[in-house]
Amino acid sequence: MTPERIFNDQSPITLEDIYKSILNEKIDALIKEIYDNNKVNSTDSSDKKGEEVA
Repeated sequence: MTPERIFNDQSPITLEDIYKSILNEKIDALIKEIYDNNKVNSTDSSDKKGEEVA
């Protein structure tokens, strides 16, 4: 049995497109890992009496 690889030469997808896709996925994974979606970085400039300031 001989393993063979079949490549589609007619595909418009280039090796550069594949690299960019992989790189974008890795960047998204790092951002998701570093920044927790449950945390909110915001400030509240209102300081009215009786209100809590975030």
